[in-house]
Amino acid sequence: MRIPRACGSQWDWEVAMYFVKEAAMKVFLTGATGFIGQALVRAMCKRGWHINALVRDTQAASAQWLRQQEVTLVAGDVTESSGLADAMRGCNVVLHNAGVYEFGLDKASIQRMQRVNVQGTDNVLGAALKAGVPRTFHVSSTMALGASSYAPNEASVADETKIHPGHFLTRIFHTTPLYGPIGGDFCAGWG
Repeated sequence: MRIPRACGSQWDWEVAMYFVKEAAMKVFLTGATGFIGQALVRAMCKRGWHINALVRDTQAASAQWLRQQEVTLVAGDVTESSGLADAMRGCNVVLHNAGVYEFGLDKASIQRMQRVNVQGTDNVLGAALKAGVPRTFHVSSTMALGASSYAPNEASVADETKIHPGHFLTRIFHTTPLYGPIGGDFCAGWG
């Protein structure tokens, strides 16, 4: 068995083993229509995993692409907690990949970023806990929290060193920035 090249710690080995041993995983995925989400869908489908993807508009072209990949669409939004726990019930893992990040935003757009990236993450993690999902992975960036405003109201950035209230069991995996064309297999070398 091969594990990712970047791995080395005991936690990295545990994560790799979790994914390798779960041949027929059921995953609840947020952010499936985005750049990273589409690559994750391709990789998970190659492994035969069942994916329930939370989408805001089930009729959008990106949602139709997911449907063609045999992904189960779940209508909803991370900013609305109602129904999330029910949709996650029975999943082996929640992969929270939804997020908004942009630079130089107006006040309304900054508030939207806050709702999606902070309130949305709280909603997803809370729902996963309520549904009894054994594993949750959160894909994010410090860029998802700012700073997106200009002087004199510059925002401050809080990264993974910020302490949360304590009701989530958290392990942090920090990686390098990700960019490039859509395609390839994000899980290559994991089994």
